[in-house]
Order: sequence, then C-alpha cells, then structure tokens
Amino acid sequence: MQEMRRSVFDIPIGFTLNSLMWQGNDLIGWASGGRRIEFTRSVPEIGFALGYCVDSAICSEDGQFTVLYERLGTKAVVLRGHQVLRELNRSYYCADAYEYPIALSRLKNGRHVIAHCPEEYNILDLEDLETGESLTPRMGQPDDYFYSRLRFSPSGERLLSCGWVWHPWNTLTVHGVPEVLESPEKLNSTSTYGLSLTSEVQSADFLDDDRLLVAFDLGEDGGEGQYTHLAVIHLPDGRQDSTVNLPRTTGTIYVIGDHVLTLYEYPRLYRIASGELIAQWPEFSTGRQTSSILISEEVPAPFAFDRRGLRFAVAQTDTVTVIELGNSSQVLDRVLSEKKCS
Repeated sequence: MQEMRRSVFDIPIGFTLNSLMWQGNDLIGWASGGRRIEFTRSVPEIGFALGYCVDSAICSEDGQFTVLYERLGTKAVVLRGHQVLRELNRSYYCADAYEYPIALSRLKNGRHVIAHCPEEYNILDLEDLETGESLTPRMGQPDDYFYSRLRFSPSGERLLSCGWVWHPWNTLTVHGVPEVLESPEKLNSTSTYGLSLTSEVQSADFLDDDRLLVAFDLGEDGGEGQYTHLAVIHLPDGRQDSTVNLPRTTGTIYVIGDHVLTLYEYPRLYRIASGELIAQWPEFSTGRQTSSILISEEVPAPFAFDRRGLRFAVAQTDTVTVIELGNSSQVLDRVLSEKKCS
C-alpha cells in the first residue's frame, strides 16, 4: 500500500475550516457552515449559519444525520440536512479538558442511534438519534470512568471508548451493543473482555467486530528507541493475537486493512504484522494528541479518514489535501467508479 494520488484544494481567503468529514466523494466542513469541497471545484459555497461556536462534527453513514459539537465543551446539536432536530448536552465536569464522547451508528433494524453521555461523565447511553428516546435506561451506580473518543465497530456490534480514569490514566472499555440493549445495566461496568491493561492506551481502532488494534504507551519503560506497543486483541476472550513495538509514538490511529495510519506529529503508515514503516507525510501537521485529554492549544488540525475509500484528508492554513492510498488496481477501480457517477 502506498500513496497513489494527491489532490489539493484551496480554502477561500478569510475562511477558517474547523472540521472535515467525508460524504461520498466530497468533503464537508459542517462545523464551518456546511462548506462542501467537491472534487470538481475548489471554492465551495457556504451552507448555513448555526449561531454557535461548534468546532467538530460527525455524520451518519448514509449522510442523513449530522451532529455538530464542541470538542472541549458541553453542547451539541443534531441536524437532518440543515434542519436542527434537537440539542444535546454533557456534564460540565472537566468538559474543557477532554474530548466530547459521541459516536453514531445504525442498528440492524435500520434505527439510527447515538452513543453519548447526556447526564454524567460516567453514564454512557444509547439513544434514538432522531427522537432522543433512551434505549439503555437503567438504575445502579456506574464505574468512575470518563468516556471519550467513542467508536463503533464496522457493523456496529461493539462500542469502544478510549477515555480515562483519575489520576489521570488513559485506558479503554468495550461494550457489546446487542448485550447492552438487552441488559442496559451492563453499561454501569467498564468492560475489557479479560484484557489486562497494565500500560496506558494512546488510541485504538477496530480491525473488525471481533478484533481490536490497541496502541499502548511504553513510555520510558519500553527500552531504548521503543515508544509504542501495538497489539491485536481478540475481543471474545481478550487474547493478544499479535504484537509489535514501534520506535515512535503513534497517537490517534486508524486501521486500513492490514495497515495502520498513525497521526502523532504527522501521518505515517505501518504494516501491522511487522511494524514496517510503509509511507510518511511530514509535510502535514496532525498534532501531538495521545489522549482524550487536551487543552485548546493542542487540538489537532481538521482531519478526515475514509476507511472504504482508502484515503484521508488534512486541512492546513489555506489548503485541504487528499491522499489516496492503495495499489494501482484499487485506484483504477476508484477512478472508473467516479467516471460512472459523473
């Protein structure tokens, strides 16, 4: 896997792009007035004005719903198209210090759901995205855990949180979605499927519904030149299927087949099995995030990852650059598909 095509789009002068996400073959800056960056032109039109200082966005897979939110704040809003459906909130407690916990998915029955913490920092809920109906009402005392950096597995069967516990310590928890919908009280306990977490977690991502790639922080104990321990975790029993040490901090990670894209300082692409560095892009700054805990000065540049399209986009001061990955046949198939749609 390697860089196969690069596209650069100009950002209009005087315009700040706060967020990026893929919608089909276009990029949208929802937190920047719904700007759409199309592959056929580089100066997008503004879509709407929200009247509130949001800086981040996520979108349902079918593009029907969007949630705009403050990464280090307490407010969020659900949109269908440009129509505001409802407002969301999270607890003020430490909200200015760690990422807003939020993720979208779709159940097998077609229902759109949102995972977030509308009551307290340690109470994770699944709700109907459109109506706000709670799908996991329950009683009991939840574990003292700060949920953050939520991700659903590819088919929505599991929900990952890369959050933290006090003092602080970066760690993760994984819940089975069908299980918590049937027995909501299971959300009161953090779940690691028997995985022993003796090191801090920088980030994690799903390889599939049953395997998780975790980037553990080795710190000074990792030995000379070793900073990150990449482990493939088999979730049904917590077994480590494979491990490799990397000579660099990974920060946020995204799985691309049998490769992993890391974002610490700038994007790098590694082969998971061997830890071999395949490609890197030092010309793009993607921040130094290794935790859900941030201060405003450390918030990374807008970045969008398209797992299906094998590509990513990163915003700089006056441009957005799209890097397409894969082999020659994959890129040819993509080009032919784009021509059929045009």
